[in-house]
Amino acid sequence: ADLQSGAAATSAAAAIAGTTGGGSSSSTGERVSGYGLLRAVLSRQLLVPEVYDVMDIVQKQMITSHSAPGRSTAAAALLQFLLDYPLSPSRLQTHVAFLLTNTAYEHETGRLQALEMLQQVLLKFPPAVVSNLSATVYLPLVTRLANENSPKARTAVAATLKLLHKQLQQQQNDELAAYSQQWLVSSSSPQQQLLRVAAAHALGLLAEVEGARFGQRRLNGEFVDQLVDLLAAAAAEVEEALAAVVVGDQQQQASAEDATAGFNSNGGVPHWQEVYHILLMLEKSCQGSAAALGWQQGAAVQRLWHVLLRQLLLHPHLWVRKVAGRLLGLALATPALSEGLLNSSCATNTAAVAHANGSCLGHSSSEYSVPASAAALLVYRQLEADVVDEGLCTQAVKCLVALAKHLAAQQQQQQQVNGVASHAAVNGHHFAGSSAENATVEEASDSGSDSEAGLQNDEQHLEAADVAQAATGDGLQLQHKKAEVTLHGLIVRMVKMAEDTRYARQLQRLAALRWIAAVAAAMGTEPLLPHLTLLLRPLYRISEATGNNKIQQQAADGGAAAGGTSEEVRVLSEQVLAHLRTLFGSDQLLTAYTAAREAVRAARAARKTAAARKVLLDPEAASRLKIKKGRKKSEARQRKAEERRRQRSSRSSGGFGYKAKAGG
Repeated sequence: ADLQSGAAATSAAAAIAGTTGGGSSSSTGERVSGYGLLRAVLSRQLLVPEVYDVMDIVQKQMITSHSAPGRSTAAAALLQFLLDYPLSPSRLQTHVAFLLTNTAYEHETGRLQALEMLQQVLLKFPPAVVSNLSATVYLPLVTRLANENSPKARTAVAATLKLLHKQLQQQQNDELAAYSQQWLVSSSSPQQQLLRVAAAHALGLLAEVEGARFGQRRLNGEFVDQLVDLLAAAAAEVEEALAAVVVGDQQQQASAEDATAGFNSNGGVPHWQEVYHILLMLEKSCQGSAAALGWQQGAAVQRLWHVLLRQLLLHPHLWVRKVAGRLLGLALATPALSEGLLNSSCATNTAAVAHANGSCLGHSSSEYSVPASAAALLVYRQLEADVVDEGLCTQAVKCLVALAKHLAAQQQQQQQVNGVASHAAVNGHHFAGSSAENATVEEASDSGSDSEAGLQNDEQHLEAADVAQAATGDGLQLQHKKAEVTLHGLIVRMVKMAEDTRYARQLQRLAALRWIAAVAAAMGTEPLLPHLTLLLRPLYRISEATGNNKIQQQAADGGAAAGGTSEEVRVLSEQVLAHLRTLFGSDQLLTAYTAAREAVRAARAARKTAAARKVLLDPEAASRLKIKKGRKKSEARQRKAEERRRQRSSRSSGGFGYKAKAGG
């Protein structure tokens, strides 16, 4: 073929176009030869109209071909043409518009190929050309974010948007960000919810590109106030839906977690996507520095943190809870922000103590501050929810360790303030009352730390508060008197979680054991020494359970499928015990461990005595309880047998499904 004329391009076009309707071996050969001829023409940069005409066929085949090599070959030819041949602005706009249109192609492979070619255009074209194309490209891609159903294609759209922002200058990014901000805060109708989600997602991608600069330049008071309004409105709608679920489920004693589980199964959480992407945008804007969301930034930012703790930390959707927990962890890791958010220095002071001292000892209080005791209980409830994963448990442990340090500091401060108030009293009435109160608290603390009854009462009170909260429609807005926890109360709850042997609570149990080790290392031995016996109780129970031959056999058969102690829990408990021995010393640890063992044995003896007394006083109720326990054991055995069958099936799936005969 004569490469200096248009005949070669015409022959290549005929060979390529002849394969669009069939997939036979002859047509495949024609396609290969056609693309070989086209590459020779493009390498010579032959400027004839036929080359421009054949590229229209090539770009269509790049999208519609069902063969991955065919799409790749067409994409390489199109990219070579776009880079090497002179193109007028209108011609380039035509090719870019074709790619943007086919980001909505019916087949995922075609959409991915169009997005990949668009990324190559943004990456390899001059910055001036990309800047001219930015307005043309941005809106279709943001719209595609809202309408894309394929996770792989949505990831490709997000990658394309990030690449666009990286190639643009600050001024162009400001213009595009202004579009997204306007779509996010002005699209109030339910029909435009997808546009709000896409706008929040696009702003999050820009925040990922710009990092801390995004928060410093864009998170002004007005925009943050608008974001808080969106978050609060979405949280209020979720609370209404949760209240409707609880009211409609009159035949069950549903707690907040039960209502959440039923709500998720009944059709999804309203507005969770926009809430998730807004929080993700805030998290990305704080990477490396939380100065943009510092407490000193004003009332808008303070209100944002208040809404995050009070309304979003226990959001029904797992993804929202995870990103809210990460933001809380970021706040706790920033001293200036955590002091204002938790207001730890003033939260524990009563009016009488403040009057005795003349003033509060710390920073000025704010209406948006949240006591550390309330924040600790919220994070604990997030950890004990039915639906968790490893990431949420890890972040909750980090937050609870930081909050435990705040609770210990508050406890020490409260003791000092109580001492000042008692000495300032004119007569000894206040001192006697304080001493009697302290003695009562110490007695209750000792008895509560060594008996299961105290832990069960705490759990019952917590569940009752949850039910009352859901029934009254307060949702996640909790009253301080019902939603605060002391350091001892937090330890009691974490110990109870570490003792939970249910298989479905394995993640929470492991998280509680990690918290015991982490809080001992973070706080030191002195604040935790009065609670050491309580902290060692789950470790003794695990050691006792794994010492049983039957439990060890269960672990060897594949773990505690229907309850009990798994091998992972046993290994972690031994590591935690060794860590505590290093911190507290062998003598103190041995004394506390012996006390924990005696407390467990005494509680068991008391429980057996109560059960025997119940059999004598109410035989009918005891019989019903025995039948119920037998039914639970039968169900547990069935679940365990099913788990073993699944494990055997998974082990045999890698082979041929049969065993060879011996000697055969």
